[in-house]
Amino acid sequence: MVHALVPVEVLESETVPQGVIDLLAPANVTVLGYHVIPEQTSPDQARLSFEDRARDKLDDIEEAFEIAGSDVTTRLVFTHDSEQTFDRVAAETDADVVVHLNPSMDATDLLVALHGAVAAERIGEIVAVLVAGRDIDVRLREIDGDDEDTLNLLERARRAMEDGGVDPDRIDAERIETDRPVRTIAELAAGTDATVLGERAADWQELVFGDFEERVADASLGAVLVVRPRGKASDA
Repeated sequence: MVHALVPVEVLESETVPQGVIDLLAPANVTVLGYHVIPEQTSPDQARLSFEDRARDKLDDIEEAFEIAGSDVTTRLVFTHDSEQTFDRVAAETDADVVVHLNPSMDATDLLVALHGAVAAERIGEIVAVLVAGRDIDVRLREIDGDDEDTLNLLERARRAMEDGGVDPDRIDAERIETDRPVRTIAELAAGTDATVLGERAADWQELVFGDFEERVADASLGAVLVVRPRGKASDA
């Protein structure tokens, strides 16, 4: 079973689109309601002021996931550092996937973008759990810089999807060579309902321009699902 962590900024009117709820129906889901607080405010102070309102929002989201068929739990945190909190809770819950939300309501067209040293088989297995037997088309893309050797990610991921029950006719696979891989993925993501990426170690460009996953999420109207490495998910 796939375990997805879904962070939601509950006091800033962020919600979970129905398409994401439907896409994650086969998964176990942890909804992480969070609110970023000023440095001078303690989490306990924030909880006293805002917990009831945040809990009401979380209860509504939990109910929506339950109706869709997910096994769902919720957490509520008041934090000074949201990214650090996401990493900690992902480790504590042994999450396979962390979901970056965006407004798009649909999730019938899924981009699976493979770039760098990612675990293609694991990504394919997780996608198969989510889409096998469902009316969801998969655009599988291996994105390589023009000076990179292929890691055969495309075939490895496609084989894992098909072994997991995804109809081969639902998979449109292509390898793309480009000297701007992150921009290429962002452009592809902008035209799809949801995107699946593998988590990668940051390179110098990401340290300067921002995380790869965040840059793709910023360019997309749909949710971005980031698959955590197997060892990171199980050993954290």
